[in-house]
Amino acid sequence: MKRLLRFFLGRGFIITASITIQLAVILWLIYKLSTYSIVIYFIMSTMSFVFAVLIAADNIPSASKTAWLFPMLLMPVLGWTLFFMFCQRKTSRLKKKYLKSRSNSVFEITQETKEKLYNEDYRATVQSIFLIKNTGSSIYCDSNVAYYPNGEQFIVSYLEELKKAEQFIFIEYFIIGEGKIWNSISEILIQKAKTGVDIRILYDDFIAIFAFNSGYDNYLKSKGIKIMRFNKLTPYLSMSHNYRDHRKITVIDGKTGFTGGLNLADEYVNLVQRFGYWKDTAVKLTGNAVNELTKMFLEAWNFTCCTEFSDLNSFKYYNNENNKMDNGFIVPFGDSPMSDFSVSKLAYINMINMARKYIYITTPYLIIDEEMITALTLASRNGIDVRIITPNIPDKKYVQIVTRSNYSILMKAGVRVYEYRPGFIHSKIILSDDKFSIIGTVNFDFRSFYMLFENGLFMYKTECINDIKNDYKDMIAKSIEISEKTFKYNILQKFFTAFMRLLSPFL
Repeated sequence: MKRLLRFFLGRGFIITASITIQLAVILWLIYKLSTYSIVIYFIMSTMSFVFAVLIAADNIPSASKTAWLFPMLLMPVLGWTLFFMFCQRKTSRLKKKYLKSRSNSVFEITQETKEKLYNEDYRATVQSIFLIKNTGSSIYCDSNVAYYPNGEQFIVSYLEELKKAEQFIFIEYFIIGEGKIWNSISEILIQKAKTGVDIRILYDDFIAIFAFNSGYDNYLKSKGIKIMRFNKLTPYLSMSHNYRDHRKITVIDGKTGFTGGLNLADEYVNLVQRFGYWKDTAVKLTGNAVNELTKMFLEAWNFTCCTEFSDLNSFKYYNNENNKMDNGFIVPFGDSPMSDFSVSKLAYINMINMARKYIYITTPYLIIDEEMITALTLASRNGIDVRIITPNIPDKKYVQIVTRSNYSILMKAGVRVYEYRPGFIHSKIILSDDKFSIIGTVNFDFRSFYMLFENGLFMYKTECINDIKNDYKDMIAKSIEISEKTFKYNILQKFFTAFMRLLSPFL
């Protein structure tokens, strides 16, 4: 009874109920107005037509235009009401707040690094310049990357590094879930806070309202830990609710950083199984490149915290030790829906266009637009070995329907598509020609490309690329290759699949 009462009085239920009521009221008003008189209905239909024209001329992805035109013309007024509430648009208030949170610190690229990279491979130079120019990041050839092919290996190293912290620990994740993993992490954090280590935790409020009660934040604060929820949800309709923090970043003393697909919850390390075996990947970054992860975290912290601005210069770390460093090049980068275009999407397309031998991709969702389909199919038709692995056991059935609806057009061009049999593959990797790779938080879907704060790591000739390729081979061995005959749909299933494809920009 207490648990039920806590649920109905909880913030998550109140916000969900409030937004549902507001939508219901809007629908009721629209129905009343539309049936009141032919004149009013004609005016509303005319307005919907005008808004449909404006959408067609707007600077949003073409697939999103098609998806929005459908409700705009079919359901007058409701369509344009929802468009202004939920379309991938940036409010001037949020954009100003985001720009204000950005760090002024820029790590200059030495001429020596530029020339060395240019002489190595022009393609790596082009990709690096694109990321540096459009994200404010930099390139490093004095850092190491260790690759973890699953959550079980990741968490062992993660806990060990947390215990070494002496100055600060920054943690930014989309999901932090109650359970054994978080209990182990929080125990270390509480002990470290007692010794004076500056500990800051930032996690997204969308999941947080259901994962933790509000009292848990106060508990951690009472232990000396600073904790905030990114872009707090409010009990009223707002387009700002769309912009979530999907990044996964941990920084320890500026010396060590972690990123990848893994969140901090039990299912990510297979202590519990929700969708079969959870296949995920992560990397540990050491060296001066960690400064970029520190910068990303502090910018997100400043964006969330209105009362305290943290300057990167206070947390910079320079590794002057003569330890053996990787011979490769690394560009850590962040992406944001406040940008004028999707940096991550174009970085992926750059990778596909740069390939000379092969492109290997893993993604939990394959919800792609015509630009991405064209890049993938053109690469395959040019003789590039293009392979994509998606989950056989999905976390969302309706998303898998859209993912599978893209298989046919890709396979007709020669793209080889696989589904990971043991369970749900959450890893986000793109690998090419034994030289190039991006690993991070970015899915092949509209939300990652246009509505979420994301981060990634572009690597050229780093030693871990061989580890990534070996892991990919292992994934292929555990996957089933899809053919045109794998899925046979009846007429109703084909119609439903087509309808879900139309809604794909909303998923």
